[in-house]
Amino acid sequence: MAKPGRGGKRSSKMLPRKSKATISNSKIDGYILDRNNKNGKAGFFVDVLGYNSRKDFRSDVLEGLKKNHAVLERTTEDKARLYAVEMTIGKTKKANVKTVWLQETTESDPQFVTAYPVKEKKKK
Repeated sequence: MAKPGRGGKRSSKMLPRKSKATISNSKIDGYILDRNNKNGKAGFFVDVLGYNSRKDFRSDVLEGLKKNHAVLERTTEDKARLYAVEMTIGKTKKANVKTVWLQETTESDPQFVTAYPVKEKKKK
């Protein structure tokens, strides 16, 4: 069972080992940019943001890690950590996107889990 970050507080800092973060080709090709995957994200990342290559998507997301803080979302019972990093990316149109990263141990490199659009808060 997953728990929130230490003491229920979310800490905000740069993603640990961000320079070593990885995004697998299969995650991009089979999930983010795959129009045939009914659970995929191509409708947003391809049609709205204009990504059509893994190189562009990977480059923009990894560049976003350098500029944006990570929030520790939760720590699992086996001490793996899930971080969220919000960033603005896009080729033909820019949008705010939340990326999620798994760090299995404090010494391991962060692995890309998913990305999705951040819903804009309605103004009152």
